[in-house]
Amino acid sequence: ANDTATVSQEVCLTDVNEIIFDVSLVTTLDKPWDPNKRSAVLLIDGDVVWESNSVGSDVRGEYCNQTYTVEDKYKVAGPNNILSLGLRVNVAEDSYIQYQAKWDFVGFYDLPCRWFLVADFNRDCYVDMKDLKMFTDVWLDVVDANDKYNLFQGGIIDFRDFAIYANSWDGNMPDLKMFMDVWLEEVDLNHEYNLFQYDKDIINFLDFAIFADNWLKASYELDE
Repeated sequence: ANDTATVSQEVCLTDVNEIIFDVSLVTTLDKPWDPNKRSAVLLIDGDVVWESNSVGSDVRGEYCNQTYTVEDKYKVAGPNNILSLGLRVNVAEDSYIQYQAKWDFVGFYDLPCRWFLVADFNRDCYVDMKDLKMFTDVWLDVVDANDKYNLFQGGIIDFRDFAIYANSWDGNMPDLKMFMDVWLEEVDLNHEYNLFQYDKDIINFLDFAIFADNWLKASYELDE
């Protein structure tokens, strides 16, 4: 167990902020990929820095735009780093199933800011309304563990993730004031604060808007 087959290359990560890649998990004979038995892994200098989805009994499929934020310890000047793409055996067993991890579009990115907050989804170095728009587009979606919107790592985009987003918000109070000035009002489809433009039969931020409008109000008249 824990044997890993890798393909490695020497790279320089001094000015790299994040590594983005696609990976496809495939098995032969149409058999499930049990994450308890095999994992695709990304390593830097022999350290596992990313591993494939571990939630569920079958994690086959394509995982696009997977992201690893390069830690400062790998950016130090000196010898180049060793980047490895691998397949790890988690359980020692005799198996007739072949597990294949197919990596593609491995790219290095140098962002304009030295580092970014976890909720900076569009990587513009700010957590603002643009990120909220991207966040609401996946609201209540079931996602894999490594999805960039899965901030709480709970497997579904919900208020636990929103709490983490809110903690990273840039605190732009004038922006919030203007947003609240049109809160629950009907606006043009292309209005800058019309973040959610499609009505769906699902509990989402449209429902949250009604909740927020009644925030801390009494639901009955209190006795004087």
